[in-house]
Order: sequence, then C-alpha cells, then structure tokens
Amino acid sequence: MACSECKEQIPKKVFEYSIKYYGRALCLDCQEDYAYKEKSYQKQKEKSTPEAIKLCEALIKMGFNAELEKSDGYKHIDIAIPKFKVNIEVDGMQH
Repeated sequence: MACSECKEQIPKKVFEYSIKYYGRALCLDCQEDYAYKEKSYQKQKEKSTPEAIKLCEALIKMGFNAELEKSDGYKHIDIAIPKFKVNIEVDGMQH
C-alpha cells in the first residue's frame, strides 16, 4: 500500500486509519500536511464569499490545487491555481 500523495509505502494500520479519516491513503507525514492544509483552508473560507467558496471547491473536486484568498504580496486573489498561474476574482451578488 502506498501513500496517494508521496507514493511512499505505508503500513496497513496507517492505511486503514487514513482511509477512515481522510478518505484516501496517506502516510503519517502527508496526514499532518493534509490536516494543516484543511485548517488553513477553513480560515480562508471565513474571508471568502459563498460564490468563491463554491467555485474553489468545484475546482478542487476536479483535481486542481486551487487556493482561496491567496496573497501575491500586493493584493488578495479570490482563487489561485499556482501551478497554472491562474488567478480568479469572483464577484458576488452585490455586483
């Protein structure tokens, strides 16, 4: 059994735990990274509009590494996909 992120071999008990709590095979290091990213994502959601959250979650489900409220050092971007150098600004219902 291998970690779905880093491809390292993982023990059966770690595999079973990660499937139960994360929905996929993750080694201990990747479980920590995943938990940190999830906590960070929850904080970012507090600053985002419902429209931006919905779009970002759809992009993540499609397999993109989308990030909410990404800062480029000058301004905050609603959604960023750094790998593809794509920044998305989402206008809410007020627009």
